[in-house]
Amino acid sequence: MQPYYSDGIYVAAGWNDPMRYFITFLILCAVTLFNLLSATLVSAQEKLSENEIVRMNGSSHIPEKGVIPDEQTAKKVAEAILVSIYGQEAIERQKPFRVVLLCNIWIVTGYLPPDQLGGVFRIEIAKQDGHVIQVMHGK
Repeated sequence: MQPYYSDGIYVAAGWNDPMRYFITFLILCAVTLFNLLSATLVSAQEKLSENEIVRMNGSSHIPEKGVIPDEQTAKKVAEAILVSIYGQEAIERQKPFRVVLLCNIWIVTGYLPPDQLGGVFRIEIAKQDGHVIQVMHGK
């Protein structure tokens, strides 16, 4: 008796051709089932909104209107971040702030009177979750 089939697969003790085909069939079924379940799970996750995914993962709840729902909140958050970067005095000189909501991103910029030279800050903050997208300051 040869220890290998002609195709090079090892013959385990007592494994005949029908058993070998049955085991191969079971392995193929398991792989196919795994692929189908994986594709279904990925498809289902793609259909979930960002809020549903956050809740599903057990993270804190994000309000429907977003973490930064209005202009006043955007100003306060921007000021807190900018003061820590540029200092209170530099930020105070650029008031009143200009705030615009564009594509669910709060854009807060400083103000510089026309008779003064220099640049102003610009900060972009996501309305939905409050993450800072960009901070910069002109010269």
